[in-house]
Amino acid sequence: MLSFGYAFFCILVLIISGIYAHRLISGKNLTPKYKKKIQLSLGVLIFIAVALLIFGIDFLHITFLPTYVISIVLSIILNSFLLTLIFNKLQESFHYPLLKIIYYIGITFIFLTSFTIYQGGYGLSFEPTIVTAILVIASSIAVGVMMLFFKVYKNLRSGNVTFNNFPQAFTNKDKIQHYYDQGLNDSEIEYFRSQMAVARDQIKSIETGVNQTAKLRAIEVRYNTIEVLQNFFKDIVEEPTRFTQASQFLYKFLPSLEDLIQKYNEINGHVAKNKQTYLILERSAQTIEQICEQITDEYVLFHEETYKEMQDEIKLANRNLSRKAARQNMNQTQDSDSITDTVSDILKESNDWLDDNNDI
Repeated sequence: MLSFGYAFFCILVLIISGIYAHRLISGKNLTPKYKKKIQLSLGVLIFIAVALLIFGIDFLHITFLPTYVISIVLSIILNSFLLTLIFNKLQESFHYPLLKIIYYIGITFIFLTSFTIYQGGYGLSFEPTIVTAILVIASSIAVGVMMLFFKVYKNLRSGNVTFNNFPQAFTNKDKIQHYYDQGLNDSEIEYFRSQMAVARDQIKSIETGVNQTAKLRAIEVRYNTIEVLQNFFKDIVEEPTRFTQASQFLYKFLPSLEDLIQKYNEINGHVAKNKQTYLILERSAQTIEQICEQITDEYVLFHEETYKEMQDEIKLANRNLSRKAARQNMNQTQDSDSITDTVSDILKESNDWLDDNNDI
């Protein structure tokens, strides 16, 4: 028969689950990757808690559900739910692939711990589930703190962030909301972010590659390639609905540029080179330069509407300036005529005065 403490624990789980249900199911503040897992964990958690209360109680000494099944399953589901919720928060702050590995290690840890607790003879009790939850949460917090210090140290060394603007580095939640505001759904956001993560890594690889040889640095300086790539990336993130308009950049030029730069540096790093090697390097450099030029053209094309609007504004401004200049010329002409008339009147009055004096 169930203990009072464990029954109370199940009721508490139901209350907490109900509080989080609306927020988690709407899920607009959740990372799409973890949203479905949290919803699934929540649903199963509520189901298991209800089953525990209904079937786990011994009516007329007939147990409909074995107590060890309830103990193990509830422990696994509850801790998986908590772990997923925690790693969703970590994912909002740290966009590292390593988090996925740590997350699944944590899930494995939950399974092993839950079965070990039962095998250790704890049976159906309230304490082991809480102990497991505390272990999982403590491990996740430790991982989060380590990732935080690593991110701060890396950004401070690279000069990308200082203590004054440090909070600006954590804007993933704002970006998720931005994507929702732009009309994207969960699957579109997940796909968009995965593609942009690939593009970001490619840009970093290109930036590293061009700095390895003087020839590639000269090409980069000539076309300002790195800055164009970074701004192009930022503009796509700002306008995710125009993702398809940047398909040439994302799926053709960016991968090709990264691949060519890597191969160029690999060949250039060979100790022995012959005439054929230098010819290949020269042709590769020419192709890289052409791709840089095409990327610049794509960037200009992506902002074509902006340029057209600017041209229209310039034309309107020039038209207004022309009208103003014409109006000023007209006013100057009128003022000149007025001055001429005034001078004529003064001369006439002077002549009349002289004539009058001559008569005297």
